[in-house]
Parts: sequence; C-alpha cells; structure tokens
Amino acid sequence: MTRLRDNNQKISSTNAARSVPHRRSTTVHSHPKPSQAVSATSIPLRAVAQDHRDESQNTVRAVTLPDSTHPHQPAASAIPPKTIIAMLGFALLVVLGLVAVSLVYNTQDTALAETSEALTVIESDPSTTWNQGTVPHIYQRDPQWSSIPYSTSTLGDMGSMPACLVMAYVQQTGDRSITLPALSAWADQQGLASQSTEDYEQFLDAGADNLGLSVKALAVNELSLRKALLQNHPVIAITLGATTEPWAPALIIGDITEEGTLRIVDPVSPERSQKAWTFEELLGQCQSLWEIQQA
Repeated sequence: MTRLRDNNQKISSTNAARSVPHRRSTTVHSHPKPSQAVSATSIPLRAVAQDHRDESQNTVRAVTLPDSTHPHQPAASAIPPKTIIAMLGFALLVVLGLVAVSLVYNTQDTALAETSEALTVIESDPSTTWNQGTVPHIYQRDPQWSSIPYSTSTLGDMGSMPACLVMAYVQQTGDRSITLPALSAWADQQGLASQSTEDYEQFLDAGADNLGLSVKALAVNELSLRKALLQNHPVIAITLGATTEPWAPALIIGDITEEGTLRIVDPVSPERSQKAWTFEELLGQCQSLWEIQQA
C-alpha cells in the first residue's frame, strides 16, 4: 500500500509537472510576444507622423496653390480703392488750384496793363508840325484838352468826331488856326455836339460847310475807299465801335502805304494809329464812310 501511494504520488507529481508546462504554453499563446506588441504599437505612430507631414504639406500647398494653379491670374492691387480715389481727388484739387492761380495772375496782368495805359500820357502832334497833304495825329485824350466840357461829358470821352474833322481840315488846307477846342466850342454853341452816330452826319455837313469843306458819302467797300484816297481826299469812318470798345466812334483814314495797307488815326488809341491795316480788317469795323475835300 505504501508503495502504491508512493507510486501514485510520483505519478501525480509527474502529471503535475507535465501539466504546468501545458498551462504556460496556454498562457504564452494567449498574449502577443513582446516584439509583436512593439511592432503593433509603432504602426499608429507612423500613421500619426505621416498624417502630420501630410497636414503640413497640405498647409503649404494651400498657401501657394493660387500661384501654381493659376499662373495667369492677375495679382490683386496693392493700393486700396479708397486710397486711389483720394489720390485722384487730390490731383483734381491741384489742377483746380493751378487754374485759379493762373486766372488771378491774368487778371492782375490785365489790370496792370489798363493802369499802365491810363497813366501813359497821350500827346498829339504839335500844331507847328501840321502841313497840307498830311493827316496830323490829334488825340481827344491829350491832357491839354481832354478835360474840356463837350456835350454831356468831356472831349476826352466824346471828342472823336470833332477831332477827325479838324484832322481832315488840316490835311486839305494846311491851316493851323482851327484847333480841337475851337471846333468843339463852336459845335456846342450850334447844338451839334453829340455822341450818337445818328447825329454825326448832321455834324459833318454843318461843320464841313463852316470850314469850307464838302462831304460825300461812300459805299463801304475797297473800291470806293481806294478811289477817294488816291485823290488825296481823307475819309472819315463812323465805326461799329460806337457801342463796342475798343474802337472809337469815328476815325480818319489818311492814305495808302507803298505796301498797300492803310494809315489811320484813331483819336483814342496811338497804338492802333501806328498799325498798318488791310482793307479787309478796317472795312470790317466800318458802319459808314465819308469823303472830305475842299469845296
């Protein structure tokens, strides 16, 4: 019996010993090996790293995509629209300012020119130089008689017609005794002093008759004017400037130059009296023409 128990114990021990490896084997097969666990754990790490790199690359591509995908797309303006509008507005203000300055200077220049002309002393030819055959320069604004009363004003303002008749008289006769103040005083006494061009014909008829002259109306054309001047007869022109400056209401045409232009005397303007005028230029300013000669 004792041996049987010993044998049974041995057998049990043996069986027990055999059973232990069998349980370990089962335990081993139920869990992954260390190397396999490491490998399984490293796969998600690579995926995360790859995903991170892909996100970084995608971010870079998202920034550079418009230039690489649309190479011909024009770049957006670097200047905001409001800034452009402001710049244009400033440029417009500068232009308007320059225009305003120019107008101011032009106005000042005109005012200075008018002041200079007003301050310029207008002198007529001295009576000692008056000769027959030549129309003297007699200006109604000559200070020696410009302030003498005439009609409703002065000779300086309204004396163009008597000045022209005196010049025509001197050219035809050479007589130096009839002066502008003398003729204007006679016209005032006779009630012939007037600024109206409608009264000029009456003044010419009466004044010429008193001075021993005759007056003849001419057609306002080159042929009539040329014929009178070639006969050495001065022509008084009543101009459209009676109501339009800067022409005087009346001026005198003396002769024709060798160049075929006209010599005139404008009683209010030495400058126009020094200019050579074409027939076309002068006739365009004339309302009527009156030929003067000795009776």
